[in-house]
Amino acid sequence: VDEVIQADIHSETKRGILCLVDVPSQAYGRREELLGIHQALAGAVDSYARARLAGHPIVSLLVGKSMSGAFLAHG
Repeated sequence: VDEVIQADIHSETKRGILCLVDVPSQAYGRREELLGIHQALAGAVDSYARARLAGHPIVSLLVGKSMSGAFLAHG
């Protein structure tokens, strides 16, 4: 996402960014929480916000059985 923002910084027309989201469940446990799954999600959302502020349209495509709160954050 950062590369697209930088590549289009001087362009009048900004490229769209398509996000494919496949988060089938909230089956994460203590280990995943300790490994920083919440930080990875926060980083993705931060990237989307910076791209939107730079003028890029963002489209999120939810695939599969997206049933966790993560799909809300990506959407």
